[in-house]
Amino acid sequence: MHRKCYATLCIRSDSPGQGGRTWARTEPNMFGLFVQLLLNHTKLPLFVVHNDAVDPIAVLDGVVSPRHLHGPHAQVHPFEVDVLKSGVRGPILERHYESMFTKLHVWQLPCRQVAYLDYDMLALRSPDDIFDLCGEAPLCAVNELHSQENFHRRYFNGGVFVLRPSNATYQGLVDKVAADARNGVVRRFAEQDLLNEAYPNWKTLPRRYDVQNTYSGEPYDLKTDVLIHEKYWYLPPALRAQLPIPSSLPEPTWLDRVVQFFGHFW
Repeated sequence: MHRKCYATLCIRSDSPGQGGRTWARTEPNMFGLFVQLLLNHTKLPLFVVHNDAVDPIAVLDGVVSPRHLHGPHAQVHPFEVDVLKSGVRGPILERHYESMFTKLHVWQLPCRQVAYLDYDMLALRSPDDIFDLCGEAPLCAVNELHSQENFHRRYFNGGVFVLRPSNATYQGLVDKVAADARNGVVRRFAEQDLLNEAYPNWKTLPRRYDVQNTYSGEPYDLKTDVLIHEKYWYLPPALRAQLPIPSSLPEPTWLDRVVQFFGHFW
C-alpha cells in the first residue's frame, strides 16, 4: 500500500475520439510526453489505469528511462481494468466522454491518497504539494473556468482531482452508473458530472494545478503554474516555445478530425 501516488487513465475503446486524437498518430506521443514530464518532477509512483487494448509499458519504452518501467523499483505501474460505460448514450457531440466512467477505477488503487491527472497535462514543476493541500478531504479539485460564458459556478474539472481510494466508494459510484442506465439519466460530461454530484462539498485547489484554455487566451504564469491542461498541439506558440516539447511531435490531420466528428453519430 502506497501512502501517496499519481494515476492516469490510458484506454482504447469504441467511443469516438476528440480533437483529432488518434492512437495511430498523436495519442502515444501525448501519453509519453505526460509521463516524461511528470516523472521529471516527482519520485512518487504513477499508476496507469488501462484496458487490455493498451500496453502502457510498451508505449513508454524508449520514451522514459527503463528504470522507471522495469524491475522491483519501477515507478510506473500498469493497473488493468475493464472499460466502464453507461447504458445510456451521451449527447451526440459529447460521446467522446462515454468511456470516461472507467476513471472510477482509481478508487480501487492500492494507495491511501491519489492525485488523478488526465494525460493531456503538462507538468511544469512538481505537483507533490497537491496532496498536503488536499489534506484529509475526501475529494479536492480545481473549479471549472467558464470565461466564454462569462460566469463561474462551483463545478470542478475532472482532469485533476485528489481522492482517497475506497472499495465501498468505488462500488457506490459504479452502482450509480448502473442506476443512471436504468433511469435513462444522461450525463453530458460522464464521470465529471457524476463526481460533482457525489461530492458536493469538494475542497477547492488553486487554479495553478489545472490551468485550462490557454489556447483561447486564458492567462498562464510559468513562474507559478504547476500543470497546464492542454493538448500539446493546441498550445499557444509562445507557450510551446518555452516548454520542453519537441517540434517533431505529430499533430492531428484534417482527416483525423473529420472522421472523429462523424464517429459521434453512431
